[in-house]
Amino acid sequence: MADIAESPAPETSPLRSQAIDRSLDGARARAEHRVQRFLDATTELIIEKGGLDFTVQDVVERSTQSLRSFYQFFDGKQHLLLAVYEDAIRAAAANGADAVEIGVPFSDPVMDGPVIQQASQAALEAGVTPQSVLDEVPGLDVEIPLAVMTYYNLVHHPGPERFAANLQRAGIAAAILPDLPLEESDTWCTAAAAHGIEAIMLAAPT
Repeated sequence: MADIAESPAPETSPLRSQAIDRSLDGARARAEHRVQRFLDATTELIIEKGGLDFTVQDVVERSTQSLRSFYQFFDGKQHLLLAVYEDAIRAAAANGADAVEIGVPFSDPVMDGPVIQQASQAALEAGVTPQSVLDEVPGLDVEIPLAVMTYYNLVHHPGPERFAANLQRAGIAAAILPDLPLEESDTWCTAAAAHGIEAIMLAAPT
């Protein structure tokens, strides 16, 4: 059988490389601007209200930014998303965030609203996996705790011990599993504690 020579990967022209770099720089600047607007709006509301008596929608309206517009802007430009989100996390840390939650996309995010559901679907369609998210965390190099929020199916599939170990290796400090009932959380909490992962539990105000 004759050998089939592999075709060399096409080279990216210098002009195209420069265009891609400019696109990334512009996208990063816009992401940092949006993060700063949200932080400024939150600070203003805390001062005005004398505390945390306001909602995310109040912050969105005050910042004149739209979470939905952010996702619409990047629709079809998934190649920019990863770099932008990394820089958004760094911008949040640099501007005083005490911790950052990183959402791990899931196919049926029933505990989330329509914007995060849309974001999860876009991420999954772009090929994002739990492991691909964790692989990027060590490169963030921020000096604040990072937590992940996802659904228990993604823990159950590899097993709590393995999932907790993966979080530990990535440098994650905590995990939120909103669909895991408190009465059934012992196995996960034990595995998380063994690997230095804080198991953050949610409680309804009612």
